[in-house]
Amino acid sequence: MKPAVAGALAGSSILCVAAAYFLMSPTAPASAPEPSASVEAGGAPMAGAELGCNFEPGAQLAYALSSTVSARDADGAALSEADHLSAVLSARVVSSTEDRTSLQLALSQVELRQELANAEDRVDQPLDATFEIDLTASCRIAEFRFPANWSGDARRLVANALRTHEHVLEPRTHSWEADQTDALGRYRAQYTRSDGEVVRDKVHYYDDEGLATFGMSIAVPHSTASATFGPDGVQTSKVRERVQIRVGREVRADLDQRSQLVRDDSKFQAPAAAGLLAAMDPFAVEEPEGSALPEAPASLDEALALYEQLAGSLDPFTMSQARALAGLLAAYPSLADDLVARLDGDALSEVGRSSVFWVLELAGTDHARGHLTNLLGAERPNDRIRAAVALSGAAPTLEVGHRLLEMYYEDGEHTARSAGLLALGVVGANGDAATKQFARESIGAAFEDAQTHGETVAALAAMGNAGDPEFMPQLTESLGDANPTVRAKAAEAMRNMGDEARPHLQAALEGEVEVATAKSVVRTLREIGPPQGEDFDWAAERLGDAPSAAVRGELIAWLGAESSEQSTAILVERFHAESSSELRQLIGRYVPASELMR
Repeated sequence: MKPAVAGALAGSSILCVAAAYFLMSPTAPASAPEPSASVEAGGAPMAGAELGCNFEPGAQLAYALSSTVSARDADGAALSEADHLSAVLSARVVSSTEDRTSLQLALSQVELRQELANAEDRVDQPLDATFEIDLTASCRIAEFRFPANWSGDARRLVANALRTHEHVLEPRTHSWEADQTDALGRYRAQYTRSDGEVVRDKVHYYDDEGLATFGMSIAVPHSTASATFGPDGVQTSKVRERVQIRVGREVRADLDQRSQLVRDDSKFQAPAAAGLLAAMDPFAVEEPEGSALPEAPASLDEALALYEQLAGSLDPFTMSQARALAGLLAAYPSLADDLVARLDGDALSEVGRSSVFWVLELAGTDHARGHLTNLLGAERPNDRIRAAVALSGAAPTLEVGHRLLEMYYEDGEHTARSAGLLALGVVGANGDAATKQFARESIGAAFEDAQTHGETVAALAAMGNAGDPEFMPQLTESLGDANPTVRAKAAEAMRNMGDEARPHLQAALEGEVEVATAKSVVRTLREIGPPQGEDFDWAAERLGDAPSAAVRGELIAWLGAESSEQSTAILVERFHAESSSELRQLIGRYVPASELMR
């Protein structure tokens, strides 16, 4: 089990341990979402200058970039610390077609100050190496290619600096919408245009990771980006936004960003020859798993001194601090007593409270697991949820399974009840034969006894966590439920069921009328694996039948995930029949232009 990372805005890369046991729900983490292929135009066609990102090969561009991220305290007052990035961004057009442009870029005159980011997450390497991006004609960033030796923090910082100023254009309409991605996840953007100026507002972030199950949400109190464009891309872009991470009504992180991008070709500095580059998701975070905890001091006095130092800095908390403290608890189990005692009262913030559970799980001792078991009855619902999540990873035993089931039936808080059942699914996936059988029977009974849609959804999510093929009948039945939320959750729960789920998901898609549910079905097919055998003919037929551009986009991404003659032939045929320019551009990500022009 690992804490998720909520990267901050451009110019900052903050390890958000504040959300460790809310971002880290027992549901299996989803793969990094693809940007939506749909751009829904609204309003009447608009006359005026053509906007877009169409470049001449060999063209040279330069921009002055400046970005500052600051934070607010619990009362909303601005803190003095901030992260700041300023640089000149130079770009050379390597290749350009009607649908796609490749740019080589490099930063120069870089000034980087990181006061908000944890020390271990700060960028400490030069950022002047050449990297590349691909842009579509609508100015969407389709791909990043970074130097292989760049750290994940460096990739995220630079990528988000560019994503902040990404405007997806629909040039000849007054207003439109698009799905985009940044370090916090996938969001819906709403655009308006007046002559050469385009204004982007973030409407909301999607809950692709199932955070709402644990009361977690990303809120956007304010977000406005205004940009001016010419035919060859952005000329100026100014962004001002405020983003909050919340659990229930409580604000866990409150960030303000101001960023500016101004074209000034006189500042151009030619990017050096590119070294070894690799296409990669800049927002994927890799964390070590299964590595041993650091050794604790042999002397009890030294251990106590180190414990006091580490336990006194629970808020904020880093991965290295957590592992060091867990190492102490593993060597001296009784130290956990004092750590748990710190949960009494209100001295610890929610960040600190999350850190306590994280350390207890990492320690992995019977003593720590005993505390976690007792904390399933904690006074605070959030603490009970954290205990359930930690136990499901640290102790997938029959005894823990019984306690989690009691939590589901006896806890008076709905979110905590659901957390107990979802954690039981994780225990079933990782426990021994007797534990798997108990989880199977208990989750099945919860499904049969469900009185509300919420209870049904919780049972389906637990089935997905368990990954037990014995649940296929219930999941298949739920694909035909009258409630679209239930149908979508049943589809998502099949992600761990393998090829056996394919025909059921395909049959469900053929009759699905809700776009959001249909997208969940296809995304699960994508998670199971690329098309095979008869899947190709089926996908080709669905591409012709699906009225929703969003669903067609998901099918295109599924077909394009693994190159083959069959998938290429289908996508080429679809390219010539497709009415959406965005989807034609999406196909261009997977099929070379030479193939599409035949």
